[in-house]
Amino acid sequence: MPIIKFLYPNFKSKCLTFSFDDGVIQDKKFLSYIKNTSFKVTFNLNSGLFSQIKFRDGIDNSRLNKEEASLLYLNHEVASHSLYHFHLENLNYEENYYQIKEDIINLETIFNRKINGFAYPYGKYNNETLKALKTCNIKYARTTFSTYEFSIPNNFLLWNPSIHYNDKRLIELVEKFKSSDEELALFYIWGHTYEFENQNNWYILDYLKKELDNNENIAYLTNIEVYTYLIALKNVIINNDEIYNNSQVDIYLKINDEYIILEANSKLNLKEKEYGKNNNIR
Repeated sequence: MPIIKFLYPNFKSKCLTFSFDDGVIQDKKFLSYIKNTSFKVTFNLNSGLFSQIKFRDGIDNSRLNKEEASLLYLNHEVASHSLYHFHLENLNYEENYYQIKEDIINLETIFNRKINGFAYPYGKYNNETLKALKTCNIKYARTTFSTYEFSIPNNFLLWNPSIHYNDKRLIELVEKFKSSDEELALFYIWGHTYEFENQNNWYILDYLKKELDNNENIAYLTNIEVYTYLIALKNVIINNDEIYNNSQVDIYLKINDEYIILEANSKLNLKEKEYGKNNNIR
């Protein structure tokens, strides 16, 4: 049996993903900062709070309006953050369902795309929240609990990020990620872009760009792209010297010393020297 190693798209050994909440005006400055980088971001929005005026310590942290948002996030993922950013852990099933479903409907109308992801307001939830997410066919939901690891979540509806961008352990974790040889290492950074402004620490974003951008070993994906790819890997079947990819996405492998693309809905014969005529060998 050959040695099989799963990789991220384009044969990358590790992955970086970002998630920022609330849809505030600082998202514009944030996106101008990363305009020419490889970074891909998921923005979690509350459709019931567009255009809300809000100041923190005298600094304008107001929400974007619908028109601004519909243009700003064209090249990034949009996910739900609930309709009004309530404490969902205090709500019953019907209330949870309404907060989630109405937000999804509104966001899908505004952005004309499928909304698959979610981020818990305040990182809080209860069993009724989880039931409502499943009913609404949400694929993944992010918490605010830092793992300080690069592990793949066991339950995508309880997806714990690696770290908040302003955590004192950020530099430690960045260095650990860069040198990591962990299989399918996944670095998940989250936060709110107004924090860069309010805490005057945009330099942290400069640091992240310097240390993590344009790295030949890193795949840069949105949250839903990470989910879709990892679920595809999870469902790969290895049986009787054949590998089956039953998903709709290509899967990237290293078999012994060869880099191979196992195309969507295809199989690979491990006994054949070329590993199957219908598969691309790098």
